[in-house]
Amino acid sequence: MRFHSIAAVFCCALILPFSSYAKAAEEDAQIWFVRHAEAGNNVITTLTHHDDEFSYPLTAKGVAQANELVRNMKDENILKIYASARVRTIQTADAIAFDHGLPLELAPEMVEVDLGAQVGEENPYEIWASVADQWEANPDYRYRDGESLTELRNRVSIFVKQLVERHKEDNGIIVVVAHGGSIRMGVLPACENQITVKGIKQPRLDNTGVLKTRVEGGKLICESFGGKVIAIH
Repeated sequence: MRFHSIAAVFCCALILPFSSYAKAAEEDAQIWFVRHAEAGNNVITTLTHHDDEFSYPLTAKGVAQANELVRNMKDENILKIYASARVRTIQTADAIAFDHGLPLELAPEMVEVDLGAQVGEENPYEIWASVADQWEANPDYRYRDGESLTELRNRVSIFVKQLVERHKEDNGIIVVVAHGGSIRMGVLPACENQITVKGIKQPRLDNTGVLKTRVEGGKLICESFGGKVIAIH
């Protein structure tokens, strides 16, 4: 059942100033990869649940962020909305979808990377930092039974290729609500303009931050990340 109001739902590249951003040509489809609004897992110090479909809904702050995102996208020509199969992305995406009168389609390939951390472990962000350091040297590294960076990039790359093929003839915006890790470490490397992340942990994409891309000649071109233009050499 569609949520009628988000308020009711609690369940590397060279970066240039945004003022230099040039909009994509009107004939190009645009794909905006949006990080979800703040959720419970963004504010915890101990891992309380496994990250499944129902864990970690939006916080009160996240609800406000999602409402602001809806207002910011109100006049955009949005044609289709996807969300990863997690409640925090679904809540964020559904608010946009309802405002534009669009259905919401799940994209399970875009779920956040599974680090392998166990329920009850403290300082999950320290675990993340440690795993990221290992990935710098070895993208096939796994923490416990978690996912490797290579596996994350492979599944995201498959979805991105399918998405580009599906929407390459569209003239409007496709929104994909996902996660900081899957966007930063999965989508950026899939760009045709060969965006490389200098340091797995950087750059950071804040809650409701957007990676804006366009489809050009059947290829994905990354243009701006978190409001700053990506310089293309």
